[in-house]
Amino acid sequence: MRLLGTADKQALPDAVAAELRAEFRPTYRYLAEQGIDAYEKKSG
Repeated sequence: MRLLGTADKQALPDAVAAELRAEFRPTYRYLAEQGIDAYEKKSG
């Protein structure tokens, strides 16, 4: 999961990352079904 914003990024604690993945899994599944790659890498 990518975090947006301009602040320096820090790694999320494993437990928090796992909770966020579980919470947003249906959203990412829906986006994938619509042909949207939510994990697309930024170019640059």
